[in-house]
Amino acid sequence: MSKSLIPLPSGFRWRELWDFRDMNGGLVPSSVSSGHKLTATGATKVTTADGVHFLAGVATSNIEFADPYDAVNDWWVSFRFKLDQAFSSADSTDMYLLGKYDDGTNYLVIYLRASDGALVFDHTEGGGQEIVVSAETSWAAGQWYHVLCSISTTNGKRLIIDAGTPVAEAGDQTAISLTASITIGARDNGTSTEGVSATIADVVMGNDALTGTEETDLSNGVKPVDAVNSFSLDEGRGTVANDKGTGADNGTLDSSCTWGFGGPQQVCAGMDGINDRLLSDSGVDISGPLTAVWVGKEKDTYEGNNGPYKFYIAVDGDDNISLIHQAGVNGHRFRCEGGGVATFATYSTLNVIDEYVVFIGTLTLAGVVELFRNGVSVATSSGAGQISPAAATFSLSLPAANQDISKPILAGLIDGVLSAQQVLNLTRYINQKKRLGLTI
Repeated sequence: MSKSLIPLPSGFRWRELWDFRDMNGGLVPSSVSSGHKLTATGATKVTTADGVHFLAGVATSNIEFADPYDAVNDWWVSFRFKLDQAFSSADSTDMYLLGKYDDGTNYLVIYLRASDGALVFDHTEGGGQEIVVSAETSWAAGQWYHVLCSISTTNGKRLIIDAGTPVAEAGDQTAISLTASITIGARDNGTSTEGVSATIADVVMGNDALTGTEETDLSNGVKPVDAVNSFSLDEGRGTVANDKGTGADNGTLDSSCTWGFGGPQQVCAGMDGINDRLLSDSGVDISGPLTAVWVGKEKDTYEGNNGPYKFYIAVDGDDNISLIHQAGVNGHRFRCEGGGVATFATYSTLNVIDEYVVFIGTLTLAGVVELFRNGVSVATSSGAGQISPAAATFSLSLPAANQDISKPILAGLIDGVLSAQQVLNLTRYINQKKRLGLTI
């Protein structure tokens, strides 16, 4: 009998239901008494926080961590920021987004420059300045911007804003030789008050020369598997910024930092986009008519470079169902395969980072597949084979290039095919219950 608080129409039941607020340590119990728990590999219980909110004008608004970049030939950083107020040449004070600051002649900083409104990437060693400046000279309030900066002793310095045209100085090839810790949200920790009034999220760093594909992926939210430091900044509580990269160099939020919630404050599963996932015990049933549900917050726009799986439920390679952010179609695909015969319903529209989505997919006994997004049917297809009744395994995200970094709030399987009206009703209930703020 279902323990779920989410009601279904008469004649339907949950086969499985996982609410990630129930995650305890590395386990997520099923809300269904006969269901199967999920076991985490790396995935953690986090929140739907947009990031960490910083304040300008104080020396105690930053995240500091003991970084491994004191003496390296290559370094890069990718992050997103959203200003509290618009910034341009009309402003009187510089705003620092990140710094590794030894002293006035030895530093690495990324900041918004008040004199012209540009974003500046400045690496200075012994007073010898190497600098690149963005073409953008004004920044709106409340809008997310993506920044990608890199230094290389072979490729020089590069700055890319929102996947745009790189600003490059190929001759700027000085290696980093600095001893200060990196601070996020300010020039340094405890001295400068030229921080930034903004929310910052998804800070990723590494110490190798980025490829063109990696630059594109980072702009779309996809992290390289060899990222040294990776701070999603979605913990939503406490003062620790957990590093999910290979360096495991956790950061500390200073006293004036707060967690920024731009929408509902929900608990969810957090995955690093590198090797995290959640896997069920064997025994999940995906045979016969069914309805699959995935609710969460989007964190990326893949645009064709990857094919991450929001979920993959499989008996084997010939009998499985999945929801994929499909490479090559720039959208989501609900795919069903039985006995090696597959079909899929594809919604070819890019998502938006930080939007909340309710995906519901249905599969009939006759092999008709339909995908609903926020209560609306967006794609149908037919011809799927009947799926084996043998025991299946449920996986949230898959390894390697199929890794997903969205934030699932809820996932489940329903016995039977909901009608379009029933899908709409369920979506509305979930929207209200989880306070997603969707207009349905």
